[in-house]
Amino acid sequence: TYWLFKSMNYPWLVKSGTQLVKSTLHWGGVRSLIKKTLFAHFCGGEDIQECSLTISKLSKYGIGTILDYAVEGATTEAGYDQTAEEIIRTIQKASVSFDIPFSVFKPTGLAPTWVLEKIQAKQPLTPDEQAAYD
Repeated sequence: TYWLFKSMNYPWLVKSGTQLVKSTLHWGGVRSLIKKTLFAHFCGGEDIQECSLTISKLSKYGIGTILDYAVEGATTEAGYDQTAEEIIRTIQKASVSFDIPFSVFKPTGLAPTWVLEKIQAKQPLTPDEQAAYD
């Protein structure tokens, strides 16, 4: 843990490591290795069910949990819909659990980034862009 956090003081190492992970994630065993090392320090699980054990452990010490569904990069309507459904599940879970004071999400997981950028800039959307946003 010490060396993991110490290495984060070197931006070049973080950038290189991120690129390395992205390019090797599809290799057999890399995903498992990351889940047992880096992932375990920053994530309670890959879904709400997996997070439940971590939520319970932290709750015993008076620590609340933030459900953060931070998926981005979908490129299809089905992908955006799947992300929206998972975000709704995290909000629903937080709404009934004292141990989860709130949940967060990235709007960029719900619509194409370029559409969100145009909305932010108050630019008019084409009919296709409006449909994607809706």
